[in-house]
Amino acid sequence: MALLSICIGCIVGGMLFHFTGAVSGGIIGWFYYSLHLLHTRQNTQQQELNRLRSRLSAHLRDDPGQTRPEPDQAPKPEPATRVTAVPPARPIPTQPAWQQEQAAPKATVAATAKTEPAYTFKYTPVQETPVEPSALENALHTVFNGENLLVKLGVLILLCGIAFLVKYAAQHGMFPLQLRLMSAAAGGVALLATGWKLRTKRAEYALALQGGGIGILYLVSYAAFRLYGLIPAVPSFALLVMVSGLCAALALLQESRTMALFGSIGGFAAPFLASVGIGDPALLFGYYAVLNIGVISIAWFRAWRSINLTGFIATFLLSGFWGVNYYKPVYFNSVEPFLMLFFLIYLGVAVLFALRQPPELRGMPDATIIFGTPLAAFVLQSALVSDYRYGMAWSALVAGLCYLACSRLLWNRDLQLRPLAESFLALAGILLTLSIPLAFDGRWTSAAWALEGATMVWLGFRTERRLVRGSGYLLQLLSGLAFATAMQQTTGTMPLMNSFYLGCLLISLSGLFSAFLLHRHTLHSQEWEQPLEYLLIAWGICWWSGGALRELEQALDKEFLYGAILLCAALSALLIRLVARKLQWQNFSWTSLILLPLLPAAAVAWFPAHPLAHGGWFAWPIAFATSWWLLYSHDRILRDALKPYPHALLAWLLALLGTLELGWQVSFLMLHHGSCQEISQVIMPISLLGLLLIGNRTDLWPFRQEQITYQGIIPLPLAVWSLGWVVVSSLGCSGDSSPLPWLPLLNQFDLAILAAITVPLLWLRSLYARYEFQELVHDLKLSITAAFTAVSFIWLNGMLARCLHYWGDVPFTATGLLHSPLAQASFSIFWSLMALLATLYAVRHSNRPVWLCGATLLGLVVAKLFMIDLAGHGTVARIVSFVAVGLLLLVIGWFAPVPPKKE
Repeated sequence: MALLSICIGCIVGGMLFHFTGAVSGGIIGWFYYSLHLLHTRQNTQQQELNRLRSRLSAHLRDDPGQTRPEPDQAPKPEPATRVTAVPPARPIPTQPAWQQEQAAPKATVAATAKTEPAYTFKYTPVQETPVEPSALENALHTVFNGENLLVKLGVLILLCGIAFLVKYAAQHGMFPLQLRLMSAAAGGVALLATGWKLRTKRAEYALALQGGGIGILYLVSYAAFRLYGLIPAVPSFALLVMVSGLCAALALLQESRTMALFGSIGGFAAPFLASVGIGDPALLFGYYAVLNIGVISIAWFRAWRSINLTGFIATFLLSGFWGVNYYKPVYFNSVEPFLMLFFLIYLGVAVLFALRQPPELRGMPDATIIFGTPLAAFVLQSALVSDYRYGMAWSALVAGLCYLACSRLLWNRDLQLRPLAESFLALAGILLTLSIPLAFDGRWTSAAWALEGATMVWLGFRTERRLVRGSGYLLQLLSGLAFATAMQQTTGTMPLMNSFYLGCLLISLSGLFSAFLLHRHTLHSQEWEQPLEYLLIAWGICWWSGGALRELEQALDKEFLYGAILLCAALSALLIRLVARKLQWQNFSWTSLILLPLLPAAAVAWFPAHPLAHGGWFAWPIAFATSWWLLYSHDRILRDALKPYPHALLAWLLALLGTLELGWQVSFLMLHHGSCQEISQVIMPISLLGLLLIGNRTDLWPFRQEQITYQGIIPLPLAVWSLGWVVVSSLGCSGDSSPLPWLPLLNQFDLAILAAITVPLLWLRSLYARYEFQELVHDLKLSITAAFTAVSFIWLNGMLARCLHYWGDVPFTATGLLHSPLAQASFSIFWSLMALLATLYAVRHSNRPVWLCGATLLGLVVAKLFMIDLAGHGTVARIVSFVAVGLLLLVIGWFAPVPPKKE
């Protein structure tokens, strides 16, 4: 729509560069639409040409024996040959007359050149839906199309010349004042009379003369009243009403849209052509009120959209630029009644346009008038009530109730008027919604634009208008930019009921509503609109999140800020999933899973505080519960290849956060004197691994549906964590059991180590029982056995070292154990006993690798005896170690010889 492009250009340009920017923006908007329309038509012609070429190529391939006749050797039809032309079915004339006259009918030709063989070529073009012309095109072709363009142009030039002549004569004092005005009026009457006389002979010529005469009468009436004060206010008003009524009557009697357009343009242009400042705004707006009464009078009888748009543009845009100094609170009493009158007039024009349409188009709404009227009126109203605290709130409330009443009256009157009633209902909802934030503080423009844009997208799908939808998308983008530029302004202090949060909320909901419309009307949307659904979803989520974050930062202390943000994210994801499931909107539902990667990010943000700090005690449980519910609700639609990752992420994150919190609680309760601090590092992995073992035996979700994930993928890092903790703790922790006395294996530290080894062993056993993992576990049997043997060996050595520490007063350090003869003798005997057990087991089971391991361990013992123990002074401990090791070697040599190699 060209008019919509011009309006947007004017609004944006006016916001940036005032009057000159508005004019330049309107011109740029018109040029943009013209280029877009030219590009669209060129693409249409190119597609039609490609179809013609493809049909011709297909026909030539079907008849390879036929040669294409040369232009000068075209076959002549024989007498028996019949050439027929089949015209296409004429579509419903949805185009104006000027396009129908210029469009040549496309014929389908079927010709037979010869009887045997027959050369037949039949072309049947595809009937395309005609593109509806824009309002600007209708207006321009109505004015400048016809039999005599020069006459119409001459009338316009004559009208401007008379206006300048009147002004020049007034400035230089030429001729008496009454004579000058009467001469100009006589010229207008003469043009009217001549045009009326020629109406049956030269209709276009006559209408142009009548339009010029009406414009001159408008100009003379306005000049006689305003410039010279020759006519009082009441007679002048009556005279203007008579001229306006005469113009409307002539246009209706002659069924002439051109006549009405000339009269309207002349009437609205009169104050501009006079170019004189006005002291009382009531005079200017009263004059325009008379003209608009003529517009709605014509709309009562005819659905002439060009007349409606001309009056709308002149009333709200041109008069707005001309009388911009009067839209101030000081002129409220004199300007507000006229603004309300203009609003009601064009509200009625929108209803009359839908009622007076042809039967096949009855009820089709005019989107420009419907949505442009409240937008333009609110811009002007905001300037009028800028000094009133709740001025815009009351204005939005009254306008919303007005639209609601109109919607109620039209809803059940006629089904064809249902789109118009729905449009009014949508506007009522927007305005009534806006009255809430406007009652508190500003930023109404951005919210209004966003809601208007969403409504235009909705109406664009209802009426199948691409440009209306595109304008709605653009308007929402502009609303976001306008809101961002005003972000530094002060806002209200009331939580949730301030302009910043409500503005973000309205922009977000507008974007999400537009995305939902694209999802619902996928088959009717264009190719360029397909990615917009995802962009609008992201747009809405960003504004939703930004408004919530700003509101939480303003309303809450830092003590609960992190927890409140995490809780808001979890509840938002839950709300998204519930709404998406209700609307069956799968693309929107996927956005709820953004909560899953947000949880690790939140855990990083929490550091170095413990997880339950800053409100984590209420946020983390809800966040984890919501995450697992989201996975449950997406279980059937989530791809199998992606399912393990979110489940594993949640389980591992729970183990990490639980370990951090448990360690902080132990430290906070002053339990770090014993080994509780070290034990707290393995409680969560062991507990989760044990719960997984129990859950895998049930048929509950998600254990039954995700067996591989919960039996293999998730437990593996937990088992590695437990075994790694056993190695590190056995080598570095003394295992203090205070306040209880220390006993070997019966202290809390060794019991925790025993659990950390036993639970992974039980997990491997359950894993081997599953058919899916039997082959994998069997292939890794040697590695698993070696790993558990090494961990157990390290634990037993650590327990021996702790026995020496608590019972032999040997320091639990590497240096203390290395220089203690008691420790060295104990380790030598212990390693020899381990080697004996390994070799005995190997001989019994004919396992050569185990025997080699025992022998290697025994070799290390012998090397240690001669390299470390023998270097020291002779003591009882060294003697005992040598004798014991020697005896063990003899036992091994007798009872555990080297098993033979397997063939």
